[in-house]
Amino acid sequence: MGIIQEMKNDLKSLSSVDIMLAVVFGVIARLYMVVGSPLINVIAPAAGPLGYLVAGVLLLPPLYWILILVIAIRSNGFTGWLAAMFMSALRLFTGDPFGAIAMQAYAIGPLLAWISFAAFKYKRTKVAWVVSAFVWGYTVDLIFGLYRGIWPVFGSYLLGHVWFAFTRVLQALIVGLVLYGIIPSLMKIEALRGMMVVKGQ
Repeated sequence: MGIIQEMKNDLKSLSSVDIMLAVVFGVIARLYMVVGSPLINVIAPAAGPLGYLVAGVLLLPPLYWILILVIAIRSNGFTGWLAAMFMSALRLFTGDPFGAIAMQAYAIGPLLAWISFAAFKYKRTKVAWVVSAFVWGYTVDLIFGLYRGIWPVFGSYLLGHVWFAFTRVLQALIVGLVLYGIIPSLMKIEALRGMMVVKGQ
């Protein structure tokens, strides 16, 4: 089964549970960003290259855990995209100054991550989760970075982009491995057990 067919199956299997969870996790993500967004947008520019590290490995992982968790529960990348777009719409319509950028970034990053998850056929492996988390986080953060500017490292914008990419590799390891590690625990939660969909063991 190819990537396109896997994604078609995700759309065909979409249910009210998927939509409900996407909305719930989108709202939770928006609530986190009420505090997280100002912190990220103060610390990152003020600290320059070091800000990329702080934002990438401390402030952004909780947001991506929230949004990608719905994929861990439903094994459906489209639900992650829906959750991200719902959060972005809330940011835009509640006056977040970065809401318009978020709409663009989260329209693309989670879509590419959905393709990545589909390519791995939702296999519960460390590689699948880390790679997909990297695709999600790097794309979203890069789009924000292109709007706001990438800080040079030692006066070099090339090194700035290399450093930015390195911090997003660390971010992907944190996000992907934590989500991979908690999947067995999620299966033991009574309230979630009936919602869990397992593919690609």
